[in-house]
Amino acid sequence: MKKIKKSSFIVVTFLLLASAMCIFAYNTFMKPNTFSEAGESSLFIYSNSNFSSVKDSLYCKNLIISKKSFELTARLLGYPKYIKSGRYVIKNGLGNYKLVSMLRSGCQKPVKVIFNNVRDIEQLSGKIGRQIEPDSLSLQLVSYNNGKEPFPDYRIGFPPC
Repeated sequence: MKKIKKSSFIVVTFLLLASAMCIFAYNTFMKPNTFSEAGESSLFIYSNSNFSSVKDSLYCKNLIISKKSFELTARLLGYPKYIKSGRYVIKNGLGNYKLVSMLRSGCQKPVKVIFNNVRDIEQLSGKIGRQIEPDSLSLQLVSYNNGKEPFPDYRIGFPPC
């Protein structure tokens, strides 16, 4: 009789510990942890950003509900090593696992650039440089000698279109 009580106590204890671990894992990884009053919010991560600047951006916009669980999930998934710049749209109700996976994989949304009343390449690069990360000088270099020479073909290894 004592042996049955002891084994049933061990089984019950194991089940309680396993269920507590499952609840902790759900609350940490899967439970919705993002909120925005508008329904979704844009997050811009720049090319020189690190993990602390990404956290600050998320926390300043009050997008993250539980900061500790987000940081734990990010560290467990190795996000601080794989920060990718871009514009990310964060929707309401995302869990930490989905959020960190989206940020880590670089699943970005396009940036819409609008320009009008432009006369020359310098004005164009200045207007675009105010709306996206590269500055106007690097955009002028992309214009490649004001169109006097054809732009080189960098499709090395790909079949011609």
